Amino acid sequence: MSTKIITPIGAEIALPTSVETSSTIGGRTRVRIINTAGAHHVVTIVSADDTLKGSFSMANHEVTIIHKAHTDKVYSDSASIKAVAVEIRD
Repeated sequence: MSTKIITPIGAEIALPTSVETSSTIGGRTRVRIINTAGAHHVVTIVSADDTLKGSFSMANHEVTIIHKAHTDKVYSDSASIKAVAVEIRD
C-alpha cells in the first residue's frame, strides 16, 4: 500500500447542507472530506446546473478524497462533514 501525501489548498470548511448553497470548494478537482460526527452522513455531488452526479455515505470519522470536475459542487446532510481542497503526491 502506498502512502499518499496531501497538501491542503485553502482552509477547511463545513460542507453546505443544501444544493442551493453547495460549494465548488474553490473550483478544485480533489477534495479531502472527513465526517466528524458520531453518525453516518451523506455527501452529494452535483453539476454546475445542480444535476445530481452522485452521492455516498460516510461512516463516523471516515476520511476520503474525491475527484470532481472544477465546476461540480458538493454538499452534505450535516455541517459535521468538513472539506478542504488538496493536491496529492505519491
